[in-house]
Amino acid sequence: MNRRSFFAGKALILIAGLALLASCGKPRETKKTYLSMGLYEAALLWDFAPNHHFSDGMVLVKDTASNLYGFRNVNGKLVIPCSYEMAGDFHDGLARVVVDGKNGFINHEGQTVVPPIYNRATIFSDGLAGVQQDGKWGYINAQGDSVTSFVYDFAAEFSDSMAFVKQDGKYGYVDCSGTLVLPAVYDLAYNFHEGVANVKLNGVWMLINKQGKKTSHQQKPNEYHDGLKAVEKDGKWGYKDKQGNLVHPYIYDTAGEFHEGLAFVSIGERKGIADKNGFSTLNDRWQRARKVK
Repeated sequence: MNRRSFFAGKALILIAGLALLASCGKPRETKKTYLSMGLYEAALLWDFAPNHHFSDGMVLVKDTASNLYGFRNVNGKLVIPCSYEMAGDFHDGLARVVVDGKNGFINHEGQTVVPPIYNRATIFSDGLAGVQQDGKWGYINAQGDSVTSFVYDFAAEFSDSMAFVKQDGKYGYVDCSGTLVLPAVYDLAYNFHEGVANVKLNGVWMLINKQGKKTSHQQKPNEYHDGLKAVEKDGKWGYKDKQGNLVHPYIYDTAGEFHEGLAFVSIGERKGIADKNGFSTLNDRWQRARKVK
């Protein structure tokens, strides 16, 4: 090989390397950036239960023929058959299900963890769930053991490690151990968020902290879910990230909140699922991307 051929070969290798590096900086529509075929097929069937979303990698579905409920995973597979009269979203690895009119809890494998013996129940949060038995509410843990006595008129789910309870017509708060840390003295009460909660005391609304002290700290509304928020323009909806980038164009008639990287959307009568990367089962970008080998 002469020197001219040698240097020409080196130049070609260098050019190819630079081209490869340049291409690495560009987003590629690969299998890692679009919805699975199984989820696309599930979207065509569209048996998702209204007003529910993906949580703990699962989503509630309804068999319209039997009116029973089950669960699909994020790949669209029906992993828990539709055999329940009613069910709620998964939280803390457990989901509320109704059997013969009673509430219990199952795990991701569909195994009964807490038997269906309760009249009503909240979701699990911070390791506890509020349940009603014989007309009174209390809290149980993930093993089904009682953490508090059944003495409340209502026991809400936990938020910011606190939950409001109603007792003798007044509201107070319990912590994650089930201990009543703020006595039931409030006329009305709402969930804690960012360390404060709205309460009504003697006819006056105020914000209190976790010690029950009045505070002027204001709660910030959470517009973003999974780093994206729905935005509207000329009657159509899309999604923007926190930097203001338009991730999904304004093509949707409805745009739900993102949870675990997925959101439910619609165009006219067509319903679909969107992901955080700008793909949805309704846009042509996803149709092109799923053909990538």
